[in-house]
Amino acid sequence: MKKICVTLTLVSLIFTACDEEISGNSSVRGTWELDAKVEGMTGKVNQQSAGNGNILKFTETNFEKYQNGELSEKGTFKIIKDTSILTKKLGDRIIFNDIIDNIKEFINIREDKMVIYIDAYDSPSDIYKKQNK
Repeated sequence: MKKICVTLTLVSLIFTACDEEISGNSSVRGTWELDAKVEGMTGKVNQQSAGNGNILKFTETNFEKYQNGELSEKGTFKIIKDTSILTKKLGDRIIFNDIIDNIKEFINIREDKMVIYIDAYDSPSDIYKKQNK
């Protein structure tokens, strides 16, 4: 449990250290490559190598997800304001393919980093880096 708290604190610091928070569909537009995975139970951060083929591509309303360079999922998305059960604060929730009753996923974007995390205790999160393409 201590490791999880430390990891959540570190992820929070990454985003509170930046000057400006970006929200809304327009901020997510572009190509994002998986930079790190944070394990939920242990809090261990697993850095990913550049060119790993784990990519998220966003337009204004559509997304494509690639795993190991292969298209694995595509569809629509939207970002809405919702209250997190973890933080009890209003945040940016990302909803894929209009499946609103799924487990809540939240998104934080600051500068060239994007974190997508499941709104549940001991859940993993993915950290992406924006690609300049």
